[in-house]
Formats: sequence, C-alpha cells, structure tokens
Amino acid sequence: MCEFCTKHGDGEIWYKNAKNYSDDLMSDLKRRQYINEFLETTMGNGITTIGRLETIFRKRKKLPPPIVKTMVDKAREEHFGQVVPIEEDEGNIDRYVLSKRLVIERRTGGVFIKGIMEKTLFTSAIYMREHFANPVLIVEGGVNYDYTGFDSQAIRGALSSMMLLYEVNVVSTPDVDETVELIAIR
Repeated sequence: MCEFCTKHGDGEIWYKNAKNYSDDLMSDLKRRQYINEFLETTMGNGITTIGRLETIFRKRKKLPPPIVKTMVDKAREEHFGQVVPIEEDEGNIDRYVLSKRLVIERRTGGVFIKGIMEKTLFTSAIYMREHFANPVLIVEGGVNYDYTGFDSQAIRGALSSMMLLYEVNVVSTPDVDETVELIAIR
C-alpha cells in the first residue's frame, strides 16, 4: 500500500473512503458547475438520445457508422473511462514493466475472453496507455470461444479495439515458452 493510502485511507485504499475527497470536490466551484451541467444536460439529453438510438437500432439492427463514429469521437473527447489500479484488476493477468516506456501484459486465451466479458481487458488497456508509451498485450495460447456465447467477430472486435482505439500492440504466442522467448528479446 502506498504512503498516500496509509496516510489518508486509514490503512485502506484512500479513494474508497469518499470523505477524503468529496468535500474538496464540492467546494470547488468549477466542479460544482460541472456536476450541475452534467445532471441537466448529460443525464437529461442522454435519456432522450438513448431512446432515439434504441429506435434506430430496432429498425436497422445496427447503428449507422456515422453515428457510431460520432459517439466514439465524443467519448474519446470527454471520457476515457475509470482507470482501475493494477492491484484491483481481477483479470488474473501478468504485467511486466520492462522500462519507463514499455509494459507487457500477458493473458491466456481464457483470461482474454474473461477480460472482454468483465471489461477488465479494456480497463487495463486504458491504464497501460495512460502510463506507458509502448503497451503490449500478449495473448498466450488458443482463444476457445465455443462455450462462451461469443462468436469470432466479437474476439476480432476486441483485438481491433485494443490496437485501434486503445493503441495497444497485440501479439499472440502459442505457449508460455514462446512468451518467455518473446519477452527476453526486448
């Protein structure tokens, strides 16, 4: 546990104790204005927008690419997601920090699929992208999606997102021995 957690978290992780930062957030006038605007615009408009998107989706069975692009661009501009610290990433992964710029995350095929379902794959990608210039994901072994309810397109979509949206390099290795050889090359 870090010094900040020990000092401000009563021996627990500091941000899990809302009193450590809620008063500061509410006393900040800009933050208060942001919260008011968020509730009025984002929540109010969001309910209307979601209803419209559902109507389009029901009629077409998919959202038109220009709408998806606009949504993704807006999300990138406004919000990159909540980063979960490495200690709380429950994806049962191995992460190797090889330098200040290079981090490698290793997931087996099964853990890769679990990461998609539980969203830890994407949370981890955000963390690595924000903290390292060269994040790499190694998917080790086969990705058996036969019993998951996923089809191959969902797996390809997740891999594409890792590379295109999150800018994480993705490498596949057949087994742990090949992973060790790959990491040892640096």
